[in-house]
Amino acid sequence: MDYFEPKTVSEALSLLAKHGAEAKIIAGGTDVMVDIKYKEEPGCLVNIKKIPGLDGIRENGASVRIGALATIRDVETSAVVRDKLPVLWESSHQFASLQIRNTATIGGNICRASPSGETLTPLLVLEAKGKLAFADGERTEPFTAFFQGPGKCSVGSKGLLTEIEVPYPAAGSRGVYLKHAVRAHCQRFQFPEITPPSRHWPDAVIALSATRPTRTPSIGLPSRVQPDNFSSNAPLAAKLPLALDVFFVRLSQLPSATPFRTTSSADQQFGAFSLGWLQSRPL
Repeated sequence: MDYFEPKTVSEALSLLAKHGAEAKIIAGGTDVMVDIKYKEEPGCLVNIKKIPGLDGIRENGASVRIGALATIRDVETSAVVRDKLPVLWESSHQFASLQIRNTATIGGNICRASPSGETLTPLLVLEAKGKLAFADGERTEPFTAFFQGPGKCSVGSKGLLTEIEVPYPAAGSRGVYLKHAVRAHCQRFQFPEITPPSRHWPDAVIALSATRPTRTPSIGLPSRVQPDNFSSNAPLAAKLPLALDVFFVRLSQLPSATPFRTTSSADQQFGAFSLGWLQSRPL
């Protein structure tokens, strides 16, 4: 197995173009090294960890820009992420062990495209975008279009994710991240009931991950919540074959006394699933 340590993005892209599907990108290595040990050894490893400028976290107007090489621990200890993006912060806080968080990168977690990836649901509900680099140029792509299937994403074997841009939610927004591990005695999970107050609720976005092997349009909604009020977005659904369910909820159209509850089952082949919830600003 060949090993390379490119010093620039362009050098890394040249190596990927030369070695194609035989090349494997490594940064934190928390997944790649396990794959090498238990699955298959790639033709070559391209270690991008030493490329400068890809590991910062900074505010940029109405958004936060996170370098793809920022570790999960970097995200967890970022004051701006905790204050402005608490849903993303909570997912990083619940991410594996401290030792793994110190090593794993947010870019690796995203590009792994695992249905149970901790940061995926928060980034989806926050309408985050990724900056992708290819030999013929760069482009920005929303993560709703980024995931192509389990283990597959838009960068493929010839591109790099270099940065994540996360816009700030509207003032007054609220969000929550929930992560549940599968237990042998329990395969059904029920999220807490949320009862709207007397005033109208605004719209919301909900993302579920790893709830089933393939995407399905229903997650056990109560009959009183009609499709017009709670439904999957058809164009989005076609782009998310990753067991990722993203719903846009028009809560403002629900009666004020209508509780919202979701229940979902998960096969034991999945170790965990997560939920990201983002409520728009109050009306």
